[in-house]
Amino acid sequence: MKYLNMKFFTYFFLLYISLISLALAQASFEKTTPFRPNISGVTPTFKLLETYNQSTLYTAQVEGYEEPIFFLDLHANSRYDLGYAYGNFIGRDL
Repeated sequence: MKYLNMKFFTYFFLLYISLISLALAQASFEKTTPFRPNISGVTPTFKLLETYNQSTLYTAQVEGYEEPIFFLDLHANSRYDLGYAYGNFIGRDL
């Protein structure tokens, strides 16, 4: 019986220490400022590349980037149609 009490106390103590550590980590995480890039003065130019049903594929050219940034605007009536539109746009580039 004494062994069970000691075992229970050990598990309880480890759980207590874990919860305290988690609370301290959460408190320190909330106080940090998230990274926010400085994007003032940046004006991208958008170009429509392709449409498929209700979905569209755009590029954005931004000063400082050599390659364009691709944006997918997916809209569909079902998940299957969303996946098909995604595959239609991305599948050829893979």
